[in-house]
Amino acid sequence: MAISARSAATVPKTRLVVAIIGGFLLAALVASGRISHDELLAYGCLVVSVLLAGLITTWVTHRQVAPAERHLVPTTASRIDLLGTIIIPALLILGGVGLFGWLRPITAPQGMRPGRNALVLRSLVTPVFHVVVIVMCVTVSRGSSSSSPGWLDHGFFLLGYANLWLLVISLIPVPPLAGSVVLERLLPVTWWARYARIRPFLLRGALGIVAASLLLHLGIETAVQRLLSSWWWSLTGV
Repeated sequence: MAISARSAATVPKTRLVVAIIGGFLLAALVASGRISHDELLAYGCLVVSVLLAGLITTWVTHRQVAPAERHLVPTTASRIDLLGTIIIPALLILGGVGLFGWLRPITAPQGMRPGRNALVLRSLVTPVFHVVVIVMCVTVSRGSSSSSPGWLDHGFFLLGYANLWLLVISLIPVPPLAGSVVLERLLPVTWWARYARIRPFLLRGALGIVAASLLLHLGIETAVQRLLSSWWWSLTGV
């Protein structure tokens, strides 16, 4: 069904209203002390990292598409998902579960260069970006001469920590994460028949494990959080 011009114009207005209401609600929670400044700063670092990684992925996709079809590649702004980019990251941080978020996937136009290697390249852009940010933040943290880091040093600390979470999760071999693309590229052809049967259930299984850990208090997410936290503290030397 075709979308009328009036309906198309209503979508950005709806998003604007939701953003304004969410902004006022966030400001009220911060002012009341229910959200700490550290949580707010971590949320900002996480969302910015997700958007920047998406921006670079979009650029790489543009380079792999025929010039006549580059307008078919969705912009980073259009890939923002209200649930995955805004709501889930906030709930994870407020719940102390971890740091993660995502954008809508890029639908490959017909002019996309074929081949599994091209797909691997596009998938590895995000992990490489996270590694670069982590190295930069570790360098800044270790190079800080102050014994009591200021807000800027603390911001770099949280930025690197957020990208460490994003890097580790993105490398999990579960579709549609980047780790699954690398796994499928390296998978022998003789294994594909078996893998194809279980592939649709990998994401559901991973989400089921996380949900079971949260509901049954198994502590899997807590163990991961402690491991990443201790690793990040040792890297930064804070």
